[in-house]
Amino acid sequence: MNKYDLIIVGGGPAGSSAARVACERGIKTIILEKRSVIGIPRHCEGRLVATTGSKLTDEVIESMPPRVVLTKIRARRVFSPSGKLIREIPLSGTGARLILRDLFDLELARQAANAGAEIALNTRVTGLLKEDREILGVRTNSSTLTEIYGKVVICAGGLGALAGGIPKGCSERSPLGTDKCKRHRARCY
Repeated sequence: MNKYDLIIVGGGPAGSSAARVACERGIKTIILEKRSVIGIPRHCEGRLVATTGSKLTDEVIESMPPRVVLTKIRARRVFSPSGKLIREIPLSGTGARLILRDLFDLELARQAANAGAEIALNTRVTGLLKEDREILGVRTNSSTLTEIYGKVVICAGGLGALAGGIPKGCSERSPLGTDKCKRHRARCY
């Protein structure tokens, strides 16, 4: 039987970061990623904003190899159609970074794996394993990991997962996934 303390659905920045921290605390963790490569396709242009002076964001950036972080952005510049600088607006906190998002995602997954997380690629979650309305784990499309049991399941699948419902077809929660689903007693972040 495949048993873990923590099952994370989604190998992007949230899932990989949660896995790394969990493994550093001795929690047996698996990341289930539906794609064959983490970071592909890119999911945004690669701007990482830390306007609140987040210690976590700074720690994550400092852990990245130099090739991942292209530059630090300290201000926004507004130009006229002729190209003249009209105004420079400083960013609050520690500013923003321009990153190579695909390499950023891949590096976070590497850090999670180095901390002890298992990563299953090409593994799509197809349903939840439940008993008496309690979530016991997940079902997947994998021939080797058809059922995975865990004490906690984190949905880190992003907006795409929310659009399809967590689990698929569930409509008993808010559109943004911030309220607990009454039927599954789960929370999606």
